[in-house]
Amino acid sequence: MTTGIVLTRPLAVPSSGTTITGLSTTVINGQPMLTYDDPARADKTLSISEQNHIFSRGRLSGNDWIRIANTSHAQAGFVAEFDGCVCYASGHCEETGASAKDIHLFIDGMDMGSIGTLAGGDNAKFTNTVLNIDFTQGQVIRLRAIDTTGYPSASIQDTVITVTIKHRG
Repeated sequence: MTTGIVLTRPLAVPSSGTTITGLSTTVINGQPMLTYDDPARADKTLSISEQNHIFSRGRLSGNDWIRIANTSHAQAGFVAEFDGCVCYASGHCEETGASAKDIHLFIDGMDMGSIGTLAGGDNAKFTNTVLNIDFTQGQVIRLRAIDTTGYPSASIQDTVITVTIKHRG
């Protein structure tokens, strides 16, 4: 039988008055939030917390909108509760066949460009950790599949995209 120790609290407690560089409380759209200055995004003040939004669709043809959560209407999106920044995205497609689709992010109907590409047959994936796309409170964020070739290609199957946002001060 193997035994182990699980630590439930830090071994050392910071002294009173200790601060962490870049960490602060910022009021964003009237709400106080714990934030830090993100060096990967030019020291932009972003929330420590993040939100993941899941978009998916069983079959994607060129220019198809990707549905968020469990919606049935292709043009549904999520409304930004606070000013924010799209920081990360990842995607998985069970079968792209010989097709490829760029996944474009739209804010209030404006194409902000590709956040990743799904291509390569079985279990195609992408991960993008360098996104830096700002939006403001009340804007609607959506995703759309765009053919990479510029002309219609076959559909891709069983696609899931995760978009991660942080609130912006």
